[in-house]
Amino acid sequence: MTAPARLALRDFVDQRVDRLRSRLVEADAEAMLVTSPEHTYYLTGSTRPDEVLVTHDGVVADAEVPGALDAIRGPILIEADRMSVTRYRILARQQLRDGAALLRQLRIVKDDLEVAVLTRAARISMAAMSEAAQAIAVGVPELDLECLLWKGIRSRGGEGWAYDPSVASGPRAARPWNGVTTRALVDGDPLVIDAGAKVREYRADLTRTFFVGTPDVEARRAYDAVRQARDAAFAVLRPGVVAADVAAAVAGALSDAGYAAAMPHAAGHGLGLELHERPFLTRRSADVLVPGTVFTIEPGVYREGWGGVRLEDTVAMGEDDWTPLTEDEA
Repeated sequence: MTAPARLALRDFVDQRVDRLRSRLVEADAEAMLVTSPEHTYYLTGSTRPDEVLVTHDGVVADAEVPGALDAIRGPILIEADRMSVTRYRILARQQLRDGAALLRQLRIVKDDLEVAVLTRAARISMAAMSEAAQAIAVGVPELDLECLLWKGIRSRGGEGWAYDPSVASGPRAARPWNGVTTRALVDGDPLVIDAGAKVREYRADLTRTFFVGTPDVEARRAYDAVRQARDAAFAVLRPGVVAADVAAAVAGALSDAGYAAAMPHAAGHGLGLELHERPFLTRRSADVLVPGTVFTIEPGVYREGWGGVRLEDTVAMGEDDWTPLTEDEA
């Protein structure tokens, strides 16, 4: 993979715009008005524009958009779910069609720059997680670990949280995401930490489970089941595999271990400018894990009154094989 510093942002942005223009032709549309922050960034490489208009001839932003819109007589694609009612009413005289799904489809396959940035975000997240884990001990508040994670991310060049972190100990770990409190760690607690770094607007997603002191028999059994489910997912990964087959492998491994109904969430999801994006790894997903997709594998088991275990790793699918962006364990 090319080093991030050698990848020219403008070249990749131009390629993304060209792909969108090709989709405009297929959709028989004259332009697309882009209003969501993730998509304006995707098409410009900047967080500054509030809206961007892509036509067959050019790209304009913000103050130049109204005049360019007035000159268009044909259909215009919009992000219907990311546009204010006021803005929609102003544009109502135009021929508007929803094109939000088109943009999300374009972003399923990541370019080399996106993979490089996601890799950096994952590495920062792993290093911060490993550093914070050194402080795990009886009596340490969850909040202290969150502060260490924040310091670890920022000191390594992360721009901030990719999402609100979860540091859930003891019975609080029975929910897949449960925020952070001042609860002090107790001997025997399961401790599920879910925290990721944001780098150049791209989001890492990492979860690790630790135990305070020596884990009991139930804790070891749950951890082994989750690790086996993760390995079962890895075993079926290949370019072109259907996401539902990976989800089925996770579910099958958990069922074999006696945890058939213990995971209330998906087996994984795509990552990028949004925390949860396609491909989605569920039993009903029709998404295909083609080369260029970047996604998580995140089996977990939970029991009210005790806690939970989850391991979440990130994978980049290549032309011939897949590459883990996160280490086996932190």
